[in-house]
Amino acid sequence: MEIIYILIARSSKIVLCDYTDYSGNFQQIALLLLSKVKKNTKCEIIYDEYKFFSDDEKDITFLCMGKNIETELAFNFISDMKKKFLLSYDYETQIKKAFSYELKEFAEEIKKLYFSYKSNPISKIKMLENSISKTNDILMQNVQELLERDAKLNLIAQKSERLMGDSSNFMKNIQEIKRRQKLKRFKYYIIIGGIIFLGILLLYARFS
Repeated sequence: MEIIYILIARSSKIVLCDYTDYSGNFQQIALLLLSKVKKNTKCEIIYDEYKFFSDDEKDITFLCMGKNIETELAFNFISDMKKKFLLSYDYETQIKKAFSYELKEFAEEIKKLYFSYKSNPISKIKMLENSISKTNDILMQNVQELLERDAKLNLIAQKSERLMGDSSNFMKNIQEIKRRQKLKRFKYYIIIGGIIFLGILLLYARFS
């Protein structure tokens, strides 16, 4: 499952929380699409080689974007994310009154769910059992119709520099750990060698 961008928004323009491991202009396109999709619907939008899946309920939109994602899997992911979000925050006192990115700490929960799905995707049988109110309930939107009055943008998504930096730091940490392990082994060898040498000296002193 290759999900690139995950978004939770209110009123199609107030981003409450989002999560991605990529950089690009997909946030801009996601917000543009959100302003045009119908409310209280589940929607699948094809844009170039990417797919956007959204579920709007009570003016809150849960969206994920990616490549080569099966529809059932994407909506199961969104359903699980929506349940966690609505259990974490009260609609009237928190969600309804939240400012842009005020609930950004929920990104950690999204990240956990994302890696859970990535490492252990739902089986075909379970996806069928948890079918999202049948495929007919999902509104298939034509992006050309949605953006007929807007210039078509080229969607760009690539691994962010932050991840490259994280990877570099990760490798440095591994090298540092290896260096410490070598140093520790070297200390052990010195200690063992010292003990053996001391033993030889004691034996020599005893029998000389």
